[in-house]
Amino acid sequence: MKCEKKIKILAVFSNIDNANEFVWYAKHINKNCFHIKAVFLHPYMPQIIKDFEQHNIPSTHITYHGKRSFIFAFFRLLFIMLKFKPYVVHAQLFDASLLALFAAKTLGIRNRIHTRHHGNLHHIYHPHAVKYDRWVNSWSKLIICPSEQTKNIIIEKEQVLPHKVVVIKHGFDFSFFSTNKKDDLKQRYTLNQFPIIGVVSRFTEWKGIQYIIPAFKNLLHQYPEAILVMAGAEGDFTNQITHILKEIPANNFRLIRFEKDIYSLMSLFHVFVHVPVSPDAESFGQVYVEAFALAIPSIITLSGIATDDDIFAKYAEVVDYKNSKQIYQSLIKILNNYTTYINKFNEASQKIRSKYTFENKMHALEDIYLKLYKNEL
Repeated sequence: MKCEKKIKILAVFSNIDNANEFVWYAKHINKNCFHIKAVFLHPYMPQIIKDFEQHNIPSTHITYHGKRSFIFAFFRLLFIMLKFKPYVVHAQLFDASLLALFAAKTLGIRNRIHTRHHGNLHHIYHPHAVKYDRWVNSWSKLIICPSEQTKNIIIEKEQVLPHKVVVIKHGFDFSFFSTNKKDDLKQRYTLNQFPIIGVVSRFTEWKGIQYIIPAFKNLLHQYPEAILVMAGAEGDFTNQITHILKEIPANNFRLIRFEKDIYSLMSLFHVFVHVPVSPDAESFGQVYVEAFALAIPSIITLSGIATDDDIFAKYAEVVDYKNSKQIYQSLIKILNNYTTYINKFNEASQKIRSKYTFENKMHALEDIYLKLYKNEL
C-alpha cells in the first residue's frame, strides 16, 4: 500500500482488558501509512495498553464506570480529539461507539466509523437500548460488521441504508495459536481424563450453556470420568448455570473465569461445544474459527459466521437450537468415532487457517481508511 502521508486514526475501545483481536490490530496495522492513537475506556488501567505500546501505538486510558462516567469520558475524548486531530475516528464496542462518535460529531469530524460487535442482543434482551444503537448508526458514516447476520440486523431491524454497511470478517493471527503451555494447564486444572468436553463462553443466556450441561450429565452414564471445562465462567447468567451444575458431581467440571493461555487450554479439549440460541445471537463467533483452527471436533449451532460459511456445517456436528438431546447424541457420536473426527478436523484446520488470516481483515480495513481519506466513501 502506497501512502503520500500518514493518515491519523483515533481508535477507541471500551471495557476490554485483554483481546487478541485488538492486539493483532496493533501489530498488523501499516504504520508507514497510518498514525494510530488508541484510547481505552475502562474502570482500571487495562493490560492491553501494554500490548499496544509494545507495537508502538501510543495509548491513553480514560477511567470509565458506565453511565456515571459518561460526561467525564465525553469531555476527555473531546480534548484528545482536539489535540490529536484525527482524520478518522474508529470506535469499537458499544460504549466506545456511543461516546466517541458523539464526541467526533460534536467536533465536526466527518469520518466517523464503528465496528458492530453485538448481534441481536439489544433487540432480544435490552429493547430500551436499541435506540442507542440507532443513534450510533446515525452518527457513523460507515458501519463495519463481522458477518452477514449482523449486517441484516442493522439493515432490516434498524433501518440503516445498505450502502452504509460493509462486512469485514474477523481475521486471526495464527502465529499466536501457541499450545506450549498445554502440559502446565493439564496439571493446574487436573485434566488428565478422557474425554474433556470444552466450552469457551461467557455465562449469558443466549450462549446456550444451559443446554450443554444436561447433555453432559447424560454423557456421564457412559463416560463417568468425563470433565466439562467452562472457560469464561462469569456473566449475568451465572446464578442459573450454577444451579444447573448442582446436578453434576463437582469433580466432573471445572469453572475457569479467565485463562490467558486460552489456546493451550483449548488444545486439551477432546470435543468443543458452542451452541448459541439463534442464528443472529452471535455477531461473528470467534470461537468457531479458533476451535476449527486447533482441529478440535466440534458440536455447534449455526449462528454468526457459522451461518455465512458452509465450512462449519460441513465439518462440525450441527444441532438444533436449545436442544440438549441432540448435543448428547452428537457427543456420543464423536467419542465413539474419535479417530475419524480427528482426521476430519485436521483437514478443516488447514482450510480455516488459510481462509481467516488477519492479513485479509487488515487489508480490507486499511482500504476503508484510505478511501475515507481520498473521499471515495
